[in-house]
Amino acid sequence: MKQTDRNYILKWKKWIPAASAVILLLSALPFLGRLPWFDEVLTIGWLRFDLFRIPFLYNIPNNHIVYTMLLWIWSDAFSRFGADTVPVLRSLSLIGGCGAIFLISRYLLTRCGFFGGICCSFLLAVSGTMSLFSTALRGYAFALLFCFAAFTAADQWGKRRLLDWHGFLYFLFCCLAVGVMPTDLFALEAGALFFLPRFLRSRKDFFHGILLAGIPVISLLLFYAPIFDKLLKASRLREGWSTWTGAYWNLYGTWLFLFLPVIGFALWGAAILWNNHPRLRLRLLCFLLILLLPLLLAVFAQVPPFPRVFFPFFGIWTVILAICLMPFPARTGNLCLRSLPLLFSLLWIVLAGSITPYVSQLLFGPPRCDDLLHSYPVSSIFRPDKTAEAIRKYIGDHSVFIDFDADPPSLSMLLAAGGFPEDRILYDRPDFGRVVRLEPFDLIVCEDSDALEVLRKRFSLEGEYVPVFDAAMQKVYRRKTDLEETDK
Repeated sequence: MKQTDRNYILKWKKWIPAASAVILLLSALPFLGRLPWFDEVLTIGWLRFDLFRIPFLYNIPNNHIVYTMLLWIWSDAFSRFGADTVPVLRSLSLIGGCGAIFLISRYLLTRCGFFGGICCSFLLAVSGTMSLFSTALRGYAFALLFCFAAFTAADQWGKRRLLDWHGFLYFLFCCLAVGVMPTDLFALEAGALFFLPRFLRSRKDFFHGILLAGIPVISLLLFYAPIFDKLLKASRLREGWSTWTGAYWNLYGTWLFLFLPVIGFALWGAAILWNNHPRLRLRLLCFLLILLLPLLLAVFAQVPPFPRVFFPFFGIWTVILAICLMPFPARTGNLCLRSLPLLFSLLWIVLAGSITPYVSQLLFGPPRCDDLLHSYPVSSIFRPDKTAEAIRKYIGDHSVFIDFDADPPSLSMLLAAGGFPEDRILYDRPDFGRVVRLEPFDLIVCEDSDALEVLRKRFSLEGEYVPVFDAAMQKVYRRKTDLEETDK
């Protein structure tokens, strides 16, 4: 590389992590005001409890404990000024997401070179996936932050003595990561696998590697020891995705789409490393295993996992991609040719926001599932406020039953906030059990006509039910005879 090129790169390199965080900030801002969906409403509900009760609220596998405690402190601080609104609450996740992007980008630029670092930093920052989880009232952004912070601490610790403060940092970030989600254990073990070739050099290094792999497990056991029975009980509820193939296609299909401009260059670079550097082949095999590690969860899981639980893998996967990009600029002759991945990435940044909803529907179908690319909570079909208006218009003195797939928490929160009696909002709940009876003229909210037929058989409802409000996933049905009498 010419000295002029090197000076030009060094001049801008230090600003890339901050620029990546700004890109995420600008991409995510339009989603700060969106209405809460199912799990987010549950998170808001936990804020009513005392801070130190939150670690014990784990009746279902939804409480991201460390994140919920951070959100409680954040909400309490702003509630003193009457500013604990949904956008303010979501801004905590945005801080976590920007922190994660900054940390990932800085590591990429330090370890993986300028071109790979800047391309992968910007592509991850502008992705719909980062915008989704960086504005979610859930702990995914902080899960990514803590898992990658543990990865960087592990990198530094591996270069030093066993009794070094980076080892304490590694333990701390492992505790925080599994405290957000127990499944973060897999991402932490992926980080340990990343450094496996380094720890095979000697017996001392091997013991260091054992500690690196063992500390995440110890952290999980220590953190959940007070509620281990609840954790096991929640794991047996068998909540998950619809199909195994659908879950993993959503995970890997989303990843390939996010980094499509550089995937070809990365495969080229991986081939160069394999052919020209035999000593790196073990490292490349470790990389492949890390990429396939989510598939191993199928051995332990009884149902297909939600793709979103693997979001913390995106940090280390981005590092692997950037490393595979390193041989490409080194093997080309001039700056223009070396800049091709960067040019393609910048073009992708311009297009990504507008094409993501269409690509998501093309790859994964309508946004009725909470997929990784363009989940229904950020799509135009998610309008529980309009559904709530229709319910108030047609309900009269009756009750409303909300089917599980129609996102009952989002609707019940809006109805209750508008003064609707909570005892007339019916849906199946883990704490109160299943609804056993409906009156003939109660409203029914469900996803589609097939779901309606299932409910009619379940509650032995007679007569014809017609939709009085037709949305993509929250259709409101009412008995036709009652509707006709109202019209008269």
